[in-house]
Amino acid sequence: MGSVSKRLLATAFHEAGHAVAACHEGRGTKRVTIVPEGDTLGLCSFYALRETESFAWDASTRNRIRIERLIISALGGCAAEARFVGRHNFIGAHVDWHFAADLSEFPTGSHKEAGAYLNWLWERTRTIFQVDGWWDITTGLAEALVEHRTMSATEVKSRLRL
Repeated sequence: MGSVSKRLLATAFHEAGHAVAACHEGRGTKRVTIVPEGDTLGLCSFYALRETESFAWDASTRNRIRIERLIISALGGCAAEARFVGRHNFIGAHVDWHFAADLSEFPTGSHKEAGAYLNWLWERTRTIFQVDGWWDITTGLAEALVEHRTMSATEVKSRLRL
């Protein structure tokens, strides 16, 4: 990837990580970009939940699984960036963590339980990027993002081999 800055590469891996984690969890991605927009260095847009999938915010198993998929998709950027950079030095990841932390409180009974739940989901997310096949896909998508800067759902799907 030649003369590309480490910051741009970290952003590409971060956004690719969101898309790959979403794919791993059966969620679709509308668009991925590493073009700065507002306060962000990049963005991975997901398809909204269908109206029939709106949350009742209860503690049912079905709802908990949907929340876990959302949290893993949100933390995927942080996990991929951490593996690429070699340490937890998250570029703009505070929004992802706040979103995940807020979601983690719905299926749990206390802040302490929500923290443990979120830590467990973080480890599950990190594990995705320790598997060579998923890491290879993440690397390929990050390289494509550096080249194209913005990718549509169709372009992302083709890179994710779906």
